[in-house]
Amino acid sequence: MEDQKPEQKPGFNARLALWLTLHVGTMGFFYACVGLVTVPLIWPVTMAVVQYISSGYLQLIFLPLIMVGQGILNALADKRHQARHQEQLDGQNRMIAHLELLVEKLCEKDGVCLDESDKEQ
Repeated sequence: MEDQKPEQKPGFNARLALWLTLHVGTMGFFYACVGLVTVPLIWPVTMAVVQYISSGYLQLIFLPLIMVGQGILNALADKRHQARHQEQLDGQNRMIAHLELLVEKLCEKDGVCLDESDKEQ
């Protein structure tokens, strides 16, 4: 998989891999494959074509392409996870700073401090 900068749009290969990954992994595609393998039951002369399509094309072409698409989707999920994690850390840091400010004001106002060293006399 190619490393891409966050500002860049995914290239043609990445878009194709993502599109196929999202559309091949559906029940609709499963039913299309079931229909494909039942064709030789009705027309036995199509057995060679169906075998080529199922074993040659679907397995040798789609499987690696789906793996590339999964890699791209995983990288995007990792970026989203990192962004959410950073947002949570920022929120926690803001809450800690706010709580420290409240404790400081409480110590100044009422003389109630968490540590004896914080108490002003």
